[in-house]
Amino acid sequence: MTSNLSTHLRDQRRPRKGPPCSISLIVAALGDDDRRALLDALDDPSVSSSTIWRALRANGIEVALTTIQRHRRKECLCDSLR
Repeated sequence: MTSNLSTHLRDQRRPRKGPPCSISLIVAALGDDDRRALLDALDDPSVSSSTIWRALRANGIEVALTTIQRHRRKECLCDSLR
């Protein structure tokens, strides 16, 4: 019997449970211009996670560098909900 690896692995995924991703909460709370700037930076590999982290902190937004990195790698709850 032949199995399809991708189907098998997809069917084995469990939905992630837990609090919303901090980045999604930050994005939702920003005004339009800041939201677009943050989303563009997150999607741009030439902008480092450290640069994003420093910009957020400079604007009074506390978030861990690892949270930004995890979000960019699509390892957070945002990605599991897509």
